[in-house]
Amino acid sequence: MESPTEVHGGSARPSRSALIAFVVVLVVVAIGVMAALSQSAVRLAGTNNVFLRFANVTLEDGVTACERRETVPGGTAAIRLSTQLGGQAGSTLAARVIDRNGRTVSRGSLPSGWRGRYADIPVATVDATLTGAQVCVTSSGAETVKLLGFGSADEAAGVMVDGRALRETIRVAYLRGGEETWWSLLPTVAHRMGIGRGTLLDGAWVGFAWLALIAALLATVTAAVLLSGRNEGSAPAAGGRRALRRVPLAGWLCVVVTGLSGLAWSLATPPMHVPDEVSHLAYSQYLAETGRLPTENGDLDYSPEEQQALTDLDFYMVVGDVSGRPPWTEAQDTAMDVKRPVSPVGSGSAQSATNNPPLYYGLQAIPYRLGKALGLGLLDRMVLMRVLSVLLACVTALASFLFVREVLPGAPWSWTAGGLVVALQPLFGFVSSGIQADAGLFAAAALLLLATARAFHRGLTPQTGAAIGGALAVGFLSKLAFIGMVPGAALAVAVLLVRAPGHQRTPAWRGAALALGILLGVVVAYAIAVTTVWDRSVLSGAGSAVAAPATDGAAARGLNQAERLGYIWQLYLPRLPFMLDQFPGPNPMPNLWLHGLIGQFGWLDVSWPLPVYRWARWVLVLIFVLAFAGLVRSVRRGAFGPRAVELACYGVSAIGLLGIVGAAGYRSRIDGSGAFEQARYVLPLLPLYAAAAVLAARSLGARGGPVFAAALIASAFGHTLFAQLLTISRFFG
Repeated sequence: MESPTEVHGGSARPSRSALIAFVVVLVVVAIGVMAALSQSAVRLAGTNNVFLRFANVTLEDGVTACERRETVPGGTAAIRLSTQLGGQAGSTLAARVIDRNGRTVSRGSLPSGWRGRYADIPVATVDATLTGAQVCVTSSGAETVKLLGFGSADEAAGVMVDGRALRETIRVAYLRGGEETWWSLLPTVAHRMGIGRGTLLDGAWVGFAWLALIAALLATVTAAVLLSGRNEGSAPAAGGRRALRRVPLAGWLCVVVTGLSGLAWSLATPPMHVPDEVSHLAYSQYLAETGRLPTENGDLDYSPEEQQALTDLDFYMVVGDVSGRPPWTEAQDTAMDVKRPVSPVGSGSAQSATNNPPLYYGLQAIPYRLGKALGLGLLDRMVLMRVLSVLLACVTALASFLFVREVLPGAPWSWTAGGLVVALQPLFGFVSSGIQADAGLFAAAALLLLATARAFHRGLTPQTGAAIGGALAVGFLSKLAFIGMVPGAALAVAVLLVRAPGHQRTPAWRGAALALGILLGVVVAYAIAVTTVWDRSVLSGAGSAVAAPATDGAAARGLNQAERLGYIWQLYLPRLPFMLDQFPGPNPMPNLWLHGLIGQFGWLDVSWPLPVYRWARWVLVLIFVLAFAGLVRSVRRGAFGPRAVELACYGVSAIGLLGIVGAAGYRSRIDGSGAFEQARYVLPLLPLYAAAAVLAARSLGARGGPVFAAALIASAFGHTLFAQLLTISRFFG
């Protein structure tokens, strides 16, 4: 790790080799995009989103099953049924599409002899979308055909078998005619992206707006690379406003990149399909409507308004089911728009978000109330609320850029590289594009690491102490998992106090007092408010990671401290010989952390093909290996010694966060609540990831470093582009 005075590679502009590397990787990305979009296949026109749980309807010779209340999309040229054959060939199947007036508008048949999971019955193309239609299928032949589906609580909506109503439904998917490339499907996908989003984002222009954002994203990334060698604004600056004026242009371009990427992600992801977005929306809505915090009351329903939106969006039928799709037709979109308003106030339950601190949700109350004052519906209010999360992501990216500039000040090109690898990290962009309290946590963590770095390099003063205390307070009020990062900050303040020269001892003590005073003041005020006004536990939002009371399940099985430590260790590192094996079989680390950072989107129901994970994780391994090599190089040059304690403080913060995530995961296992850990829980460490990427580049020297950084930036752009295309194909393709 370089000392603050070291300078290498600070050229005024990127080298020709770096620009060539950047362009070459972008060309490879472009070729990959063209190849992916040129793939031909039979495409979906729509689906009824019935769960595929069991074979619930049996078709024997001459038996007819009619699925009722269907929305049959225009352009349907085949009916796909999910079947269970047991290995034999299927009988002849004849299908009819009947409109709400009882008129047959399309028919067709599939000859006997077909095999496989699906029966694709070609029918005459349906010209226009039909609502309230019936899809009837008749079997002819000796072989029995079992259709897959799910139960129905409403007999009137269930399938009719030979005129008899059953409390069952069957999965029906609608296919377009012939094979199509994604290129030919682009207008259709653009149209689908504008369905089910309210009135602000209504129409095919939403899809084309996404394309415009991606084009602007590429242009801004390119501009940032071209300007990455400029060294303006590197001198220390006092005061918040003056400090912002001293931020290099490349830093602001990193902010713009983050904003463009976040907005593009918000268009690529349907409402409610960022993890736990439904719960964070419920918390924000309840706080905005009542001024009170949610409470644990055992009610699993949200407000009537949110429940209505979830039903209209087929959320519970789509989430977790890779074959489910949100509404795609104008008829469904219109039906949502004309529904009468219902109450926005529920019982007060926000489910998984209920016990979180209120800061993020208080901020979200601002766009929520603004949208309501403008007469906007819930889905439109969500658009404004998602923008706030994107703005918080911009804070995270800027703080990461400034953190890299602070801890590795020698080469301006590397600051841009650090800022852009954060701005373009797909999982970060995806999570921050929804209504998710993690967006506030990421920003607070990045600001804390930045404030700590400035205190190490500029001294512990009232200004830097206030910055540390403010970041700690914001983090504590955002999400209590942030508590894991407090020990690192406390160690930093203690070290800086001890190391302060005599003439700086008084300012250092004032800085420490301010850091502690701000944090304690906020904690005490919050404790008083939650216990006297909101009637909840101070640490309830920390879940199982801190001293929250154990649940009955945990109490029954007991919390073994040795097992807990072994569990936490094995989440991140190979098991030691004396440890009980907490994860029999393959080590969970590659799949959970490396694969998670490569990307799983939606509610973990949007994944890359397995070969992508197998190859891409070696890029992450390469970055960390080169970063380690950079540290070793610094040790050999003698530059590491003065920075060892600083690095140790960052390490303590990281270990604390990883420990609190692991402890929560262990309690979740003891409770029988299932897997808890997700890769997004380590994203508060994004500034350290940025620094690792910069160290990796610098380890290759003044010539190789900028080339590696340029290739890494272009790869990061390709990564987030393909991740968004993957998400779009999941929900709109």
